[in-house]
Amino acid sequence: MEVVCWSCHKSLEAGDSISRTQECPHCTVDLHACRMCKFFDDTVSGGCKETQADYVHRKDKANFCEYFKPGTHGPADTSKADEARARLEALFKK
Repeated sequence: MEVVCWSCHKSLEAGDSISRTQECPHCTVDLHACRMCKFFDDTVSGGCKETQADYVHRKDKANFCEYFKPGTHGPADTSKADEARARLEALFKK
């Protein structure tokens, strides 16, 4: 499984274990953070799909969660956004 930074979307050589103090070598964000976890989900209560995990207030900072597992956080699909932006620009172009 390829591990990708949740912030800069660059590939990491982290494997399955990420230490609590580990940072992304590209953008220096904390990697052992909720936003990097496979259980992270903004659409659920508390932002975590793991029901046994303790609530963590700062989802972007390192934490001590025992359920942490690196997730896949590839770059967002921007093709639809780019297409919509181009349509709006064409519509409002003078």
